[in-house]
Amino acid sequence: MVVSLRLVARIGALVALTCAGCGPAPQARVMAPTVAQAPACTGLAPGTVRLLLSLKQPLTVEAYVTRGTRKLDAFVQELERVLTEFERAGNGKLSIRIIDVRTDQQLQAAKDAGIKEQTFEQSPGKHMGLAFRYGAQKDTYPALSPDQLEGLEFGVAKVIRDLRDQTDGIRRRIGVLSGKDELDIRTPELIAANPKAPSMQGIVTQTFPFVQFETVDLRGGAAEIDRGLQALIITQPGSDFTEPELTRIDEFVLRGKSLAVFASAVNLRAADASMKASLSTHGLDQLLRGYGIEMIREAVLDWNNQRIPIVNEKGATLWIRAPGLAVPKHTQGLRPSEQTLNTDFPGFIHLDELAVPFPSGLIIHPQRQPRARFTTIARTTPGATAVSGDIVDFRPSRDAKPIPPFETRDIAVAVEGTLTRSIAAGKPDAAGVTGASSRVIVVSSSCFLANPYARAGKAAGTAAADEMLEEISEPYAMHYLTNTILSFKNILDWLTEDRDMADPISRLPATCTR
Repeated sequence: MVVSLRLVARIGALVALTCAGCGPAPQARVMAPTVAQAPACTGLAPGTVRLLLSLKQPLTVEAYVTRGTRKLDAFVQELERVLTEFERAGNGKLSIRIIDVRTDQQLQAAKDAGIKEQTFEQSPGKHMGLAFRYGAQKDTYPALSPDQLEGLEFGVAKVIRDLRDQTDGIRRRIGVLSGKDELDIRTPELIAANPKAPSMQGIVTQTFPFVQFETVDLRGGAAEIDRGLQALIITQPGSDFTEPELTRIDEFVLRGKSLAVFASAVNLRAADASMKASLSTHGLDQLLRGYGIEMIREAVLDWNNQRIPIVNEKGATLWIRAPGLAVPKHTQGLRPSEQTLNTDFPGFIHLDELAVPFPSGLIIHPQRQPRARFTTIARTTPGATAVSGDIVDFRPSRDAKPIPPFETRDIAVAVEGTLTRSIAAGKPDAAGVTGASSRVIVVSSSCFLANPYARAGKAAGTAAADEMLEEISEPYAMHYLTNTILSFKNILDWLTEDRDMADPISRLPATCTR
């Protein structure tokens, strides 16, 4: 429910090469929302209440619903209760309307609003969705599921926040570290051999124009990171970090900011069709170790999941083995400890799988940050092995064979809380270090924000593009990239949102003492 199907369609169209151009978002002033006085009591999370009180214009939410069975009636009752709490907390700025889709006129209204027909309990032609209007902007949840009672507040709050930011000119300022020969999210490396191929940054800023990426150059540690940024992103580096550079990053985090690291110890060069990787953490392990996350100098190969689907000329699906590609999944019916993808984490909520190319193992050490909460958000299957040699071959091949021992390894971890210094522990804090709650996420993947096969197989200089890697890159893009982009946007939301926003699996209390 949290992932808007309308946005999925828009992102899917971009991945399918219909992007006509992905330039930067138009410049806009940075505004802080004005907060009114909160109501005396509400069943919503404090951050959700502050969001609603920051609205400058009226917001309407129309819920198109179908009743008639015990399950549907229960879901509609819960949905109505959640929306009523939103209306009450909105201090007159938010109005809701529940519409039972029964007549032809109501059916047409649902279609006009973008609500999709669904089949519930083997009965087609049903409707369950939300239509939002705030100022001149609209958004839709075309299809709510009665099987997903959890996360209603979280999902509604996310779409309201997006609408508010886009309409009111609020920009989420996110720094992207440069100057380290890093994987550049501005470079079109999602689709092979296409002059109109979008970049990861282009897709996000075109689809979500309120997200504003800004380049951050540490200048060897001489430059302080802009304190107005809400979060900092580090992508796979190609050169080593110095201690002054790591100290600047550490200072930024300790000011109550957020940090996302999309990197592992596996280093693959762009336009290198051999796909031979060297292993180095480039000093990131020093920073992360202080936060209680140990990144191991190794390449993890999950032999149970490293496959890419390819459809042949007869329409049959074949699977090609792709060494180093981990694909954590969420499987209905498994216990949380058995899942390889933690969909309770806001960045991965309601995703069924996620490609994590070329990960390294992560080990959590909570004792190093006793006032923080550690969560493993992605892991391999028990059929994973690790390689720690100088050179690792990741070119797809039928000759690759698993070598024991096999074990599960963590490959993505989130940390939230009041963190202590990671670099130069024991030294006095820099000016402005607040001791506020910070967030750190590590997705241990060197090519998470790119298409690894389009990146490795592209032409460079006098070298032609690699045909096999180009061929593999297309099904990789079509099968995995939409979830990658959605998870990236959700992670950006988590990095920049109010610390008191609802957890994705939280439900409103049944009563609220007035």
